[in-house]
Amino acid sequence: MSTSPAPQSTAQAVSGHPPFRIIHVGDLHFWSLRLGPTDLVRKRVLGWGNLLFGGRGKKFRMEEARPLAGKLLEMRPDWLLFSGDFSSTSRREEFHRARTQLLPAAREAGLTVYTPGNHDAYTRRDLRRRTFAQYMGGEFHPVLDAAAYTGGEGAGLLAINATTSNGLGSHGKFSARHLEMAESFWEERRSELRLLVILCHFPPEDPPGVLPHDRGLQLREAQPFLAWLTDSVPVPKLWLHGHHHYRWLYASPTVPGLTYLNAGAPLLSRNGKPPDLGFHEIHVPSGKPPTVRTHYRGAAMEWLWWDTQVPEQPGKYINLENLAAQ
Repeated sequence: MSTSPAPQSTAQAVSGHPPFRIIHVGDLHFWSLRLGPTDLVRKRVLGWGNLLFGGRGKKFRMEEARPLAGKLLEMRPDWLLFSGDFSSTSRREEFHRARTQLLPAAREAGLTVYTPGNHDAYTRRDLRRRTFAQYMGGEFHPVLDAAAYTGGEGAGLLAINATTSNGLGSHGKFSARHLEMAESFWEERRSELRLLVILCHFPPEDPPGVLPHDRGLQLREAQPFLAWLTDSVPVPKLWLHGHHHYRWLYASPTVPGLTYLNAGAPLLSRNGKPPDLGFHEIHVPSGKPPTVRTHYRGAAMEWLWWDTQVPEQPGKYINLENLAAQ
């Protein structure tokens, strides 16, 4: 496991900004313990029990959302991308909390896009009714199935909703529709795209030996999509995801030019320490490879950052956890 670069103060940043900036925020897991009669379904009760008795409620610190939201508002990126799990059990109070905190930042970004995670479609009823879209609509551009966008410096965005009905499980699933939309978008824009960004809650590949628990394949039926990326998309590719609550850069061992960027969980307190509120800022300079700037809040509650080059060596893993604060 590689170590992280030395942190720097945001105040030390070089003046000026690259021509195109992308902010990537991961699993926030807003939660609420207020239950109504319609919430007493098996899976939601299990999730509620995990919040109350399993310690999840103590680990995800809702009171820390305000400074994170303020920092995102200050950033005003070209793209503000959320890779899912705004909520813990898809309850309206949870989505309302998320929307209330993050709406100012969403309004100031050039484009805000949100792909739901498995906790945002927690029950079959939530998946069928698309509860997440009812409460996170408008400025957040919630992705119901798949969507595509183009931005500055030849950046293209494929946003994929891979949530699926999986009972008590937590996996996602790709579909033929996702691949068809991606192929159509690439054929229409291939002459202008220099970077393809894929936003999906789930990754199809994980770095070996990093996760404390091997939960098996978490994004199913993605192999045709990976094969298409290999055969048809020669430009650099960034897969922005969450699901696993760790930050990393991981160069795919199977798909040339594909790198996974895991956003982690900004409000998660590890070992009783304050959450670091971390998120990624991707710089897309003209004619140069993208770089990743990891922002986080240090032990003195000041905002720090470090820059990392996107790895080119297949299978290369870079730890982006806030090691300096541990």
